[in-house]
Amino acid sequence: MAAVIFMRKPLDDFVEHLDKIAGMTDDIARQALYVGAKIYADAMKDELTGVIKDKRRDALIAAFGITPHRQDRNFNYTAHLGFDGYQTVGDKQVPFQLIARSLNSGAKLSENREIKATKFAENAVKKNKQRAQEAMRETVERLINEQIGGT
Repeated sequence: MAAVIFMRKPLDDFVEHLDKIAGMTDDIARQALYVGAKIYADAMKDELTGVIKDKRRDALIAAFGITPHRQDRNFNYTAHLGFDGYQTVGDKQVPFQLIARSLNSGAKLSENREIKATKFAENAVKKNKQRAQEAMRETVERLINEQIGGT
């Protein structure tokens, strides 16, 4: 029968390493979350670049950003990507969120005018999900290794 024997010194080292990273889990989670959110944000900006071809694009892209990280009531860290502010159209102020939603989902403006759905948000997420998850995993591993003195 197989047996596992823990030597006192390696076990103490392992516990010491766990203690080092235990107090840093919040910071590690926030940093990893930001890395993933940044990948998605850059991808959405790239997708928007292909959707709109005039000067309004620059204002829409400039209004896009990442919210500060928060911890919800279930202790999950969250960061949201979205648009902030308004664009002046004639004498009206139109929220950038509404413009982005219309571009993403499509909208019928009148009998003769329609905005076709571009699905820029879904495309950005689909194309970059694996890359964002991998970058977040690498960030967590790197930060843990830095704390425990690994490579």
